[in-house]
This record gives sequence, structure tokens and C-alpha cells, in this order.
Amino acid sequence: MTRAAFTVPPELRRLRAAWAWAQSVNRFAASTAAKCGRMVEQPQPQGCYTMAGRTETGGGVSVSIGPAVLHLVRVENTPVTIRLPLPADLQAAVPGMPGGRP
Repeated sequence: MTRAAFTVPPELRRLRAAWAWAQSVNRFAASTAAKCGRMVEQPQPQGCYTMAGRTETGGGVSVSIGPAVLHLVRVENTPVTIRLPLPADLQAAVPGMPGGRP
């Protein structure tokens, strides 16, 4: 039996890369990833994706990406939200912007 071929959408690939980058440069993102064993990728309207999961203590985690920012929300007792400006290679091209970047 052969495996079915599929293509990972560019926005999902970009979200995965941004999440890996965030874990390498931000302690909070790294500790969140360590506490959340599995993240579920969820398609959103207009071709966007988010990642969501649960921490070992039952808290919630959500990761989403904008044109130039990665948003991370972790809810344990108190919600914590961080926004990480993305490096140029992970920023999305924005039509109508000079240079295509925000």
C-alpha cells in the first residue's frame, strides 16, 4: 500500500516554523511547550491556522500568527499573553505594503 501524498499549506508551515523559533528564543514559549505535550493544529477561516493544547495541569494554550507577530496565550490561574515580533524571514508578505512587509 502506498502512502497518500499531501502538501502542508504554506501558512501552517509558517506557523510551525514560528513556534519552533519562539521556543528557541523565548523562555516563556519554551516552558509552555514543555508543559504542553501535544498541540493540535486547527484551520481557521481565510487559510489561517492556530495551534492549541492543554498543559499538564489542565491549563489552555493557544498559538496564532499575524503578518509580523506570533501570539501566545497560556491560561493557568491567570491568563498570560505574549506577542513576539517575528524575524524578517518568518513575516508574511502583505499586498499593498512597500517591500511587502508590515
